[in-house]
Parts: sequence; C-alpha cells; structure tokens
Amino acid sequence: MPDSEKKQEKPSIEAPEESADVEIAENGAEGVPPVEEETPAEAEVETTGETPEPEAETEPAAESDASETDEPTAFDDEQTDQAVDEIASKESDEAMAAEDATTEDEALPMSHKRHFWRKKWLRTLLVLLVLGGLTALGVVPKTRYVIMNAATVRSSFSITVVDSTTQLPLRGVHVTVASHTTQTDVDGKAKLTGLKLGKASLEIEQVGFGQIKRTITIGWGSNPLGTLALQATGVQYVIEVHDYLSEQPIEGVEASDGQSSALSGKDGKITLVLSNTAVAKNAISLTKAGYRTETISLGDDPNAPTKAMMVLARKAVFAVKQNGSYTVYK
Repeated sequence: MPDSEKKQEKPSIEAPEESADVEIAENGAEGVPPVEEETPAEAEVETTGETPEPEAETEPAAESDASETDEPTAFDDEQTDQAVDEIASKESDEAMAAEDATTEDEALPMSHKRHFWRKKWLRTLLVLLVLGGLTALGVVPKTRYVIMNAATVRSSFSITVVDSTTQLPLRGVHVTVASHTTQTDVDGKAKLTGLKLGKASLEIEQVGFGQIKRTITIGWGSNPLGTLALQATGVQYVIEVHDYLSEQPIEGVEASDGQSSALSGKDGKITLVLSNTAVAKNAISLTKAGYRTETISLGDDPNAPTKAMMVLARKAVFAVKQNGSYTVYK
C-alpha cells in the first residue's frame, strides 16, 4: 500500500477512545466519581435531540382521566349547580327525617306502637262494628232494650190525669209502672224515674173512677205519655165556692174527704166523685192558698149543689157606702 494511503487511514485509529480511557483512569485515580456510561436511549437523545415519551403507568392514566373529567361541559353553570345542591339538600333532609322517625319509633314503648287507632284497618273495622251495632239496635228494639238494660241504662215516665167530665186535673191518683208507684200532684201530674227500658204495665186507679190498665213501651228518654182522662164510676157531688166578701167564684179550690179530691174551675164549681153516698156524710175540707180552710157537709141529694163561702186568711179592710156615708169594716 502506498505511504499516502497509509497516512490517510491513520485518523480512523481509535486513539481518542484510548485517551478517554486514560483520562477516566486518571480522574478515578484522583478521587473523582466515575462517569456513568451512556445508555442507548441517552445516546439516541443526544443523536436526535428529542425527549422520548415515558412509558404508560397506572397513576398517570388516572390523572389523565381526571383531567378529562374536569374539563368544562355544557352543564357547568350556576343554575345547574344550584339545582344539584337543592336536590342533594332535599334528599339529605328526607333521609334525616326518616332516621329521626325510626329513632323515635324505637324509643316509644310497645303500648304506643301497638295502639290500634294508628292502624287504618282497625279503625275501619271499629267503625263498621259500631254502625252494625247501631243498626241492630234500631232494627230489633227488643235486643236494643236488653243490651241497654244490661248496661244499667234507665229512663223516666210522666203523665197527667184529669176528670173526663170536667177536664180538670185529679189529685192523689195512684200511678204504677212496673212496680214503681207514685201519686198525681195538685196539677194532676205524676212522674216516675229509674225505669227499665222495654215493655211495662201501666195502672191508674182512683176511688170513684174506673181503673185503667195497659201495656206501654218505655223508651230511651223522658217518655211523656200526655194527658189521660178517667171516667167517673161513683157518686158525683157538686160544690159551688165563692169569696165571702166579693161573692165571686173562686178558681182552684180543692175539695177532699181524705180519699177523693177535686178542684174548682173558673165558675167555682167542684165535681167531687165519691165511692158511695155513705161516704158523703164525712166532712169535706176546702183549701186554697190565701184563704182559710173551710169544712162543709154534703147534702143527701147529689143533684143539689152544695154552696160554700171562703174567707181570706189575712185581715181585710173595706168600706161600704150606706145612706150617703161610708162604713169601714175590718
């Protein structure tokens, strides 16, 4: 080979590498840390001048997803955020209310939990039973009375008794309803209380009058029977009563022999019914408030009226004009 060609091939000798090794060895000998060898990747970087992309890892992928989610969308505005907040608040309140109700229900005693009125089907059943019971009581009175009597429900009864001839009230008439007995007052009225409900016997009797017996029904309440007239069967005596001073008829005077009694009407007449004429020989008393009590005897003839005068119980002062002058009487 020619010398000129040999001279041209000398630069290709790896002399620089040897010098580098010598320099590294020298540096190492002087205590300087050795220089790391370049990896192929680093060499490639140096050659191309570009940074290689890192290998895909799990965490960077998550960060990439998060970055994609955080990107603004069409729903990212104030109204949407406010609606979402309201929905979340409402659901939270409902959840808390349900939790509070559950806590209170657990804190209540068993007696409150089992209270029947809280159950709709029990309330409905109770209403139906009550309505059915009321219907049964209305349709079957006998059953109604039995149930109410068993429940110690009691009622009352009232009646007015008059003379069928004079239509004036009769005093002292015996009125009996189911073993309960009373007498009529001066106005001919009688009232009984504490009576059981249902059918009961009524008996009305008075000396000199026909007896009345009938069956009545005692319902729930006062049971006013109204006015009942008695037919006279005895001897009737008429008494005419007048005021002693005014000679005017006196209304409301009671005549009695101890068994029978009668009142005077507006005309001052009393029709006293006695059992027989023998009783008429007994003394008859005449009484009225504000007057003195008078005692009379009846005549033998029942058809002949007996006249009687009554005097005021208080002192009376009156004047009589005679011959042009007045005379005062006390």
